[in-house]
This record gives sequence, C-alpha cells and structure tokens, in this order.
Amino acid sequence: ILYLDADERLSADSIHELKNISVTNDLTGFRCLVNNIDEVNGRPKFMRYTRLFRNSQGIKFTGRVHEQIDDSLIENGYQLKNAGIEIIHIGYNIPVEGVKKKAERNLSLLK
Repeated sequence: ILYLDADERLSADSIHELKNISVTNDLTGFRCLVNNIDEVNGRPKFMRYTRLFRNSQGIKFTGRVHEQIDDSLIENGYQLKNAGIEIIHIGYNIPVEGVKKKAERNLSLLK
C-alpha cells in the first residue's frame, strides 16, 4: 500500500524504486521523503513518514490529524526502513491565512 493525501503527488523519479519495492514480500514499512512545497514563503520542508507497506490483517492507522501507521506496523512485526521515494506535498503552498485556517481546523479536530 502506498498512501497519498489528495494534495500529494509521487515524484516521477520515484517510480522505478516503487516498482522494485512492490515485488518484495518482506514485512517492511518504508519511510518516504515528503517534500512540503512552500513557494509562497520560500521555505520548503522535508520530513520522512512511513507511506509504503505490505497490506496484512491487523494494520491500522492511529490519530485524528496526520494519521500514523508506524506503531501498528511495529506491533505486527514489520521493520521500518528509509526509501528513496519522494512524495511532493503541495497542501501548504498557500498564503499565510490559508495555513492559519488549516492549523485551526487541525486543532479543532484534535480537541
């Protein structure tokens, strides 16, 4: 499973590695590089998140905002490894007011 949000795109340079990883049967979760584009403020930010893993029973996401899968994968015997796969995230490539609205929405969900 490779999961992406609606405001994310897989980098074309990552397709070959994704294909190679997808044929393995290992219980491995792969941390992908998430490139948060911010041309408005000129501050790109890079983070690693587990976004690729083999599906199996018992795997579940946790959290209300920016849901995570790592704890569930580890509980189910998965190893976590870094991959060279890049995900381009454009959801914060908006003016400051839009970022504030997203922060308020997320805070409301967390409360």
